[in-house]
Amino acid sequence: MKHSLFYSTVIGAICLSNQVFAETVTFEEKPYLRQQLITEQQVAPAGFGDRCGKHPYDASQISVKDVPLDAGFVGYQSQKRLSAGKAECEYDSNIEHHNWLEFDLSAYSDFADNQAQVPKQGADATLSYLAVSANTVIDKNNAGCEALDKPLLETIRRLGPWPVNMDRSSVTPEVARTASDYDFDGSIFSYREGANFYIKRHSREDGENGKVTFVFDQGVNIRDNFQVTFISTPNPSPKTKSQCLLNLSDITLHLTYEKP
Repeated sequence: MKHSLFYSTVIGAICLSNQVFAETVTFEEKPYLRQQLITEQQVAPAGFGDRCGKHPYDASQISVKDVPLDAGFVGYQSQKRLSAGKAECEYDSNIEHHNWLEFDLSAYSDFADNQAQVPKQGADATLSYLAVSANTVIDKNNAGCEALDKPLLETIRRLGPWPVNMDRSSVTPEVARTASDYDFDGSIFSYREGANFYIKRHSREDGENGKVTFVFDQGVNIRDNFQVTFISTPNPSPKTKSQCLLNLSDITLHLTYEKP
């Protein structure tokens, strides 16, 4: 697998032949897996399920074809739908969009084991900066969007593969899928509720031209596979027909190592 891995020295210089590192070395990595995720809330009158049944939204209808792996979108859509095609079975469907990404950092471990140019976390170097950044822009097709004065990107979480059923082979970057619920000691929580079990441990920096950066606390360990999920803000008016999407691009993981 080809890695989009490169580095730049901030202080001093690097001598690859002797594996002598600068005091500070910065790397950038692009995601190699992406899964658009949705959660759906159905708002219907009492007794609706008994009369009309429930027909969850088919997430595979959402296409992400031709969207680069370092891009995606978050936000929400709400619309009226019919259950079983019956006019008397109309209800409100509220869909929230989230963006799950995985970065392959195995190259760092492999190179470190081979004493190549990547500084190994620990005795040789310490990870001092870990952040995920993205460029954001409001979708031009938004309609009936009531909350453009609020961030459509609520937060980011370091969620592992559980939102995609723990099976990376089923990841389909070209389409969306329904996010998995979270099973915590036998209690089932929705995707958004489950995400709240993960401590934030990051700060948010909003820059110019829609640039957003989430900086994780120092001391966060990294492994061969590093996952994050961009989580959309909840829909404040799920019964109002609307589309409020925020497009993400140039999503990048930043790592800085310090040599003792």
